[in-house]
Amino acid sequence: MKKIAISLVIAALLNGCANTTANPVQLAQVGDETKSCRAIINEMQEMKDSALTAEGDRNKQVGSNVALGVAGAFLIVPWFFMDTGNAATVEQKAAQARYKRLKAMGEERNCEGLQ
Repeated sequence: MKKIAISLVIAALLNGCANTTANPVQLAQVGDETKSCRAIINEMQEMKDSALTAEGDRNKQVGSNVALGVAGAFLIVPWFFMDTGNAATVEQKAAQARYKRLKAMGEERNCEGLQ
């Protein structure tokens, strides 16, 4: 009984370490007021790229969790290594919100070439 309790405590600790921490981009940043049209357009492209990268990370996480879930049907240990966080989704939404803000800034300044 004591071994089972110790195993459960270790499993709970390992499960707590399996989540990925989100690192979202800030919506408003220092220097936004002084950005040129070219800088706004360049950063808009960076935000598109960041959103695509986050989407790829989320797809990779889902695939990994599916594989660990299937393996966990035979051995319970893989379930403890599943990443149940939503860091990629948070990062993707933050990049999309930043993109919208940059687009609005560009429209206010009448920048040409906005996507």
